[in-house]
Amino acid sequence: MKILLSANTSKEIIARKKLIKRLSDEGHFLYAICSLNKDDISLLKNLNVKAFSIKINPRAKNPLKDVALFLKYKRLFKQIAPDLVLSYNIKPNIYGAMVAKRLQINIIANITGLGKIFNTDSLIQKLVCYLYRTAFNFDKCFVFFQNNDDKMLFIEKHIIKKEEHTGLLPGSGVDLNYFNPNIFSSETKNLVKTKNIIEFSFLGRLMISKGIRLFIEAANIISTKTKNCVFNIAGSYIEGDIDFIQKEELEDATKNEAIIYYGQVDDVRKFLIEHTDCVVFPSYYREGVPRVLLEAASMEKPLIASDSVGTREPCKNEENGFLIKSKDVNDLVEKMCLFLSIDEAKREQLGKASRDIAEKYFSDEIVITQYLSKIKELN
Repeated sequence: MKILLSANTSKEIIARKKLIKRLSDEGHFLYAICSLNKDDISLLKNLNVKAFSIKINPRAKNPLKDVALFLKYKRLFKQIAPDLVLSYNIKPNIYGAMVAKRLQINIIANITGLGKIFNTDSLIQKLVCYLYRTAFNFDKCFVFFQNNDDKMLFIEKHIIKKEEHTGLLPGSGVDLNYFNPNIFSSETKNLVKTKNIIEFSFLGRLMISKGIRLFIEAANIISTKTKNCVFNIAGSYIEGDIDFIQKEELEDATKNEAIIYYGQVDDVRKFLIEHTDCVVFPSYYREGVPRVLLEAASMEKPLIASDSVGTREPCKNEENGFLIKSKDVNDLVEKMCLFLSIDEAKREQLGKASRDIAEKYFSDEIVITQYLSKIKELN
């Protein structure tokens, strides 16, 4: 079978490398359409994926450019002639499904999160709903959701008319072997334990709606009360984009010596082991299930996250961390102070519970099994 993977970037494709390897091992011919980073060309080639580059700006709202994007998808779909498309991200999902509908190609779309568009009613939300509705409602289209809230929203708004054309995944899943604290030596872990301070970490894109300002505000409040903790920020921002905090704001934040900005880290596992006692993610963005929470849970880290769509799934209140009210900095401060008040044994207990939750509910093997089952059904 010819299988085409379609996503915003080559990074999004490579993130599914275990699924890709399984498909390749089963004898499928694999192709990809994405914004292609030249550093990823050899990685995709090693995965037996033939990649086609297409320029996608996921944040652009120019309708003429989107029409051009649709036509590029149509041309490439005709050129590749896949038997099945696996799509991820908003534009590849919508325009990929529209083309698949016209060409009568099977497609499995994956809703990796709905973002801030679906937080409030607006004209753009109505337009996006219309586009999804137009794209997804045909018999050869199946849609995976990463949380039940998103699935039910699409059904209640009649964006998808047949619930049997939907499925539920535990986010993108997490590689439990790769994100495993036991790969680090006991010497490294014991050295970290002797630091006598608690480190809270925010990891991810530094979008305002993902709660970075809430984290900084909470850090400023708590650091006036105690000196035995630090607040780490690791992630990237887009210069000039109003949805992200900018360089000047980060520089201002780090004037408080308790707040440290690390930029984009190369190895999240090492950062979690060496610089993190608790991951804090007060996002009010409509997440799928944030990969950072799954990776942190897999690395035995307690979590503090918003009780909102996507973020509540891997964080079980008082079991492996604490849920907070959305956009409520006072509640965030309260829960972070609560974490500071518990002893080391309790913190370890929360961390072990995180790993247990990751193993039971969020293994990428669960995601791969569901994909393979659906693909076999369509074959």
